[in-house]
Amino acid sequence: MFSYRLIIILSLSLFLFACSSDSEAEKRGKPTVAPTTNTSTVELVYISDRGNGPDIYKNSINGNQEVQLTNTPEKESNPQWIGERRLLTYSSVDAAGNKTAKAMDVAGTSADFDLKNLKEIIPSPTGDKGLYIQKNGDFSYIILKYLTTKADTVNITPVEAYNGRPQWSKRGDRIVFLSDRSGSTELYIYSLSDNKTTQLTDNDWEESYASWSPTDRYIAATIQRDTFENDIYLFDLPTKGLALLANTPHVESEIAWSPISDHIAFRAKYEGKDDIFVIHVESKEIKKITKGQGSNSEPEWIVR
Repeated sequence: MFSYRLIIILSLSLFLFACSSDSEAEKRGKPTVAPTTNTSTVELVYISDRGNGPDIYKNSINGNQEVQLTNTPEKESNPQWIGERRLLTYSSVDAAGNKTAKAMDVAGTSADFDLKNLKEIIPSPTGDKGLYIQKNGDFSYIILKYLTTKADTVNITPVEAYNGRPQWSKRGDRIVFLSDRSGSTELYIYSLSDNKTTQLTDNDWEESYASWSPTDRYIAATIQRDTFENDIYLFDLPTKGLALLANTPHVESEIAWSPISDHIAFRAKYEGKDDIFVIHVESKEIKKITKGQGSNSEPEWIVR
């Protein structure tokens, strides 16, 4: 009877220890990303300057179903997905240098969507708001524009500094952006609920690009630390933990986290070429999407 009781007590103790260990690891910032959703519903879009480009291309997450979405004399850039409207916005520059924000559906068909005559826009996930950059001398500001009403624009970064590369959270209630207002380029978060800005990083590193996780708990960022190469890091917002996701020989730059899965797309220079890659957050497996044809950049996700 004593031996059976001892076995039960030891088993229970081991179970409780395992649960406690997992909890402590999570508190230290260990990535605990939700399991992958059906990845057959997500696709990548990106810019490539091959042929007469730059044009917009679409591809599967495995990189084996590339389709050219635009093929015009104009130069396309800045593809941005509006999930609720299932539209892709982008900027187009004609031969005279005129820049215009446009929209299309997932098949590449032009869509009628009022972008308020803006040259470039980063729309919110619902498409009712957008962000653009306004420059004034050596300074740049992030401007919030309401797309469905006649409300005035709002300067969400009224500080004389470089403010740029804003990205919406997946819920559309916060914005992460870069600013050098403190003397070095750091990451900041602006909250639409209280109109307050919070500094996320304060270090001697060089932050470059950022993107939110599907649950908005994490922010993935490309950061240059002790070398001349950018690497991908994950910020755990609740715990303030920072973890290196990928230490590769490449120079990672533009980055985009899938809205419904644990995959991050990024641009990196590989064998002298700029290509698009995808990394799985948990396994850290990296897949090369483009094949070195021209310069490939500005990855973005769309959901069918």
